Amino acid sequence: MNIKQFAHLMPILVMLILSAAACGQTPEEGICGDEVCDEAEQANPALCPQDCAGGGGGGGGDDDSSSDDGTSGGDDWWAEVTWGCDLTENGEDHWTVDIIYEFNVGSDDQIRGSGTGEGRQVSCTRPGCESCSLTLDPFTVSISGLKQDEYFSIQMDPEYNMEQYLTCNGVTNGGRVYQLDLCKCQPGGPHDITIEAEEGGYTEFECPVPGGTAMGWITIHQGEP
Repeated sequence: MNIKQFAHLMPILVMLILSAAACGQTPEEGICGDEVCDEAEQANPALCPQDCAGGGGGGGGDDDSSSDDGTSGGDDWWAEVTWGCDLTENGEDHWTVDIIYEFNVGSDDQIRGSGTGEGRQVSCTRPGCESCSLTLDPFTVSISGLKQDEYFSIQMDPEYNMEQYLTCNGVTNGGRVYQLDLCKCQPGGPHDITIEAEEGGYTEFECPVPGGTAMGWITIHQGEP
């Protein structure tokens, strides 16, 4: 082959070499627009911004964000409550219960929880009656509320039943009674308690109820009982 013939073939050889190189190149070797942020593009994202838009390799990286409706996670707390009802100004009932409930303060600052109560001191008197017996069943409480700055605003809604028997003038009457509104600070509704949102937070509460007074105190703790 003489020089003239070689000069004519040179452009063809160059094209063949370039084509072979392109066919042998993998996506990891730097093709912009392949949606893969390779090592060179990670080192210098300006080389191909569209490949590295997700901030990581392998096609833009994973999205670690997740939806949070506020009902998961958060902080766990529990509370000790002594709740009493004094209707003795009408010559009627007096009782005290101990309540323990757990609650969670979600990422949305909403308070949610529940618990149980047991009668600790129960007594009753009635004018003109020889005897009065009162039994308070174990009961449940529903907890709701809101964290507001450094305070918890807690609503405690107890649901409870009683057995009450009176012997008056030799006649005994009584039975099981569902006390929907008796000794609730808001008839038909919950008790509202505001307490500092800290370990050992303590407050007392008192409110008038028909025929007497409801009162008590509450201490809160972090974690579980």
